[in-house]
Amino acid sequence: MAMDDLVEGIGRRLASRTTRRTLLGRAAKVGVLVAGGPALASLLVERAEARECGQSGVSPKCPTFDCIGPGSVWGWCWYASPGCCAGGGLKKICDCCTAGWPNVHGYCPSGHNVRCMVESCHADPRVMYVPVLRAPGLTGPSVAAARARLGAAGSGGVVVIGDADEPLLAAVAAAVSGGIGAALLLTPRDRLAAAVPAEIQRRKATSAIVVGATVPTTFDEELKAYGITSIERIGEGFNLEAMSV
Repeated sequence: MAMDDLVEGIGRRLASRTTRRTLLGRAAKVGVLVAGGPALASLLVERAEARECGQSGVSPKCPTFDCIGPGSVWGWCWYASPGCCAGGGLKKICDCCTAGWPNVHGYCPSGHNVRCMVESCHADPRVMYVPVLRAPGLTGPSVAAARARLGAAGSGGVVVIGDADEPLLAAVAAAVSGGIGAALLLTPRDRLAAAVPAEIQRRKATSAIVVGATVPTTFDEELKAYGITSIERIGEGFNLEAMSV
């Protein structure tokens, strides 16, 4: 799949969501970079958009860790605030979706709505099977850099650079990095974040994928000065307005 196709696909998914997307715009003291599917990594924040530790108050909790029954499929999963589980851990929550169910759409496939929500604090491997890594920071760029530093030094390869000033564009860059298994780095538009060249040098990266037209091309020469020999720009026609509907 071409990179632009991936960006476009993620954009359509985000545009179709009307719930929980404001998570991406919340300010937070601690951020966690988590995987929410095979090619989606979302920058979540300390305060979850929910009434109590991930429960929305709209859908009931599923009686088991299963999502079974006629027309039922798993939807997307997300994480609630640190502190929801014993020892201050995160709670993982997954939508269990049923075709034509009379409830909110949530994170369900087309034609399906949320029947109930499956929650886990490491209680069942079918739900909580992905390790959670904490990446503390005060800003999007610092959280992304903290997560990137968990990777091996001197590994080379590619880094993905996204726009830190627009949370939705940062989420698209996260999706790209998750899709190709590359480190995600975020930068504001007025200057190249110091963490970007630092991580490039630490990894000895030689290639960069810049997501979106809002990351200035004036950064290219600076990236080259720190060892980047190949710069690919994707998603320059990305429709941010459609994502924000």
